[in-house]
Amino acid sequence: MTETPQNPNDPKHGAGSDGDVPRQPETPQNPEAPQQPETPQAPPAPQAPPALGDATGGWPAPPAAEPQQSPYGQTPGQAPYGQAPQPQKASGITITAMVLGIVAICLSFIPFVHYAAFAVGAAAVIVSIVALVKKRHRKGFAITGLITGILSLIIAVVWTILISAAFSFFGEAAGETASFTFEAASEEQAEVVFLTTLDDVASSTQTLAGGETLSEQVEANPIFGSVVVTNADGSTGEVACRILDESGAVVSERSASGSGAEAVCSAAEGTMQ
Repeated sequence: MTETPQNPNDPKHGAGSDGDVPRQPETPQNPEAPQQPETPQAPPAPQAPPALGDATGGWPAPPAAEPQQSPYGQTPGQAPYGQAPQPQKASGITITAMVLGIVAICLSFIPFVHYAAFAVGAAAVIVSIVALVKKRHRKGFAITGLITGILSLIIAVVWTILISAAFSFFGEAAGETASFTFEAASEEQAEVVFLTTLDDVASSTQTLAGGETLSEQVEANPIFGSVVVTNADGSTGEVACRILDESGAVVSERSASGSGAEAVCSAAEGTMQ
């Protein structure tokens, strides 16, 4: 009977059987090594632009020159946009207007000289208006002349009214008279002046002996009536004066002493009380 050969790979045969050789383990296959990532390529270097005017390319040639126009609608002669305008010179008429106005207002503050301000102030106003109408440069000068000219005329009118009122008042007062008692006294020789109106200054001078008192009842102007007592040459004694009104009340009383001493009493002091 023929024996069937045994298969060494048959699992029925144990590893511990006699005469069996252990099997070598199979060597595992090496896994594929990971592939290295590809190095990125550097971008190509930019090419230099062709030179200006190169026929192969580059910037286009500038267009032909055209007549330049003023930017932003500026008229010729004006300063370009963004630049400070040049200061304009004042015209002669504006300067004249300002000078006339300043002179006029200076004259208007001086009594009696203020009459000249009427002519100069009127000229300043007229010249200033002409300069403003013609729109000359430096209108500020013309406006200054106009304002000062008008002010000078106003001040001159005020002075004229005040002076006229003063003359009217003194004219009326000069024609009035009242009863007064004029008195004068001196220790030594003196000269006495009784002034009743503006017309009798020369005719009312008297000489007063030393130690004498002079008293007169007079009709005198309440403003200009006065008594003046002055020591004669070489006299140093006391001189005195006094004015009494119609009721006997003292209106004014003064005294002085020494060489050339003078005592002055005025009837106008009664109107001030």
